[in-house]
Amino acid sequence: MEQEIREPIKTHVVNERLRTGQKPVVEVLRSLGVRDPEDKNYEYGWRRPGYDPEIILSIWTEFVETDADGRWYAVEDLDWEHLLGGQERDQAQKDRARNRVLLMRELARTKTPFLGLLQVNQKTRAELMRGQASRASYRVRDSEYWHVASLSEEGKGEVVLVRGTSPWAGKRGNDVPQAAKYQHLLEGASFARAKAQEALPVLVRQARAAQTIFYSDLARELAVPNHRNLNVVLDAIGTALVAIGAAESQDIPPIQVLVVNKETGLPGEGFVLPLDADVALDDLREDQRRLVITAALQRVFLFPRWDQVLAWLGLAPLGVDFTSAITAASSFRGGGEGEQHKALKEYVAARPNLFDLRSGVRAVMEHPLPSGDSLDVSFDNGRDWVGVEVKSAISGLGDVTRGLFQCVKYRAVMEAVVVSEPRERSVRVVLVLEANLPPELVPLRNRLGVEVIEEISPSEIASAGTTGDQFGSGNDASTAATATPERRGA
Repeated sequence: MEQEIREPIKTHVVNERLRTGQKPVVEVLRSLGVRDPEDKNYEYGWRRPGYDPEIILSIWTEFVETDADGRWYAVEDLDWEHLLGGQERDQAQKDRARNRVLLMRELARTKTPFLGLLQVNQKTRAELMRGQASRASYRVRDSEYWHVASLSEEGKGEVVLVRGTSPWAGKRGNDVPQAAKYQHLLEGASFARAKAQEALPVLVRQARAAQTIFYSDLARELAVPNHRNLNVVLDAIGTALVAIGAAESQDIPPIQVLVVNKETGLPGEGFVLPLDADVALDDLREDQRRLVITAALQRVFLFPRWDQVLAWLGLAPLGVDFTSAITAASSFRGGGEGEQHKALKEYVAARPNLFDLRSGVRAVMEHPLPSGDSLDVSFDNGRDWVGVEVKSAISGLGDVTRGLFQCVKYRAVMEAVVVSEPRERSVRVVLVLEANLPPELVPLRNRLGVEVIEEISPSEIASAGTTGDQFGSGNDASTAATATPERRGA
């Protein structure tokens, strides 16, 4: 996807598309001199007799890297029988891939350049790595020729394609470039390694945002039904990082420390810090554990080379684009409080147990903040201050997105209030949804570090014996009924 392309490659591709227009693949091939392009638009390589250079190869821009001198290069697998994720290609795909390999071998043998057709895919790099079939979003002709810098002579091996026709300084003997030299550490069809390839870019995203992530939230984003199965995934990541750190003489922090238990805020039992391999967290007192984890988190947040670690493993940073959701939130205009929103707010105010608070804790609806905002519900027991934003089932994507950002704002304001007070209180902000969090907002929720509780329905309010008249703005809701509803913590 366009968002995953590295600079300056991305700028070049976007500018070329703007300059030439986003033309259909068939039209692009015809303009380059390919005969009968209607029959060849799904190919990976083409000939155009009578032109120099004669051979055209498509290049997936999401996999193009730059070396220390700024030269562009791409490393490809010569295995024409399997997709990137290891799944076997169908016969048509095998034929197209084999033809491409034969063209690259011819280019290596004749030492002739080729024309690069830069392809931007509709699928993410992670999806392509999992073996999903690629679909071109668009293709543009590169303004410079490319050449084959190195190619395995025997077996399948790898090929290195380099932009420009001059010899490549990055080539050392018959070695391939060092970009994905540790890819083997997470390769394989096992559940642990396959999910580790998906999980590590998510954790790098969290590290950049300086946010931890709950086991259940990570499991949901990775489509893992049982979050307990993440232990083997995180262990695979930790093992790979230790191996890379040893090989590169790099002090790579344990990024898996970002995944924490929702109840304790700490990694799960048995977690071992790689740099202190003989020390397990569950062997320490809780205050010691928190000190150790806090120090480890700071190292993870400040580590400057996570992109390099991903590249060494043949992975790419996540390129999720939230523009449409943020635009919808920015343009959303509420029409005053509706009955469903009011009912959900009153229902939540009557149930502090949703937030692990004891019954009887004081709840205030429409609690004012010094920023001019109001919390839908505020719980305060003197030690813990919980602010709640609620969204009823009729809230659309824009309103729910707005709720996520409201929680970010409320948390900052509430923390500022606590800092200005003589007493200490913990601060927690929760978004409560009557429906489910839209799947496309799960990565955004995780990146922002917003706690979400889903599927909270006020339908029990009648059976619980409460009415909307019991609660008004600023009223104490501690005497309200506290029937325990089913909850789904996101």
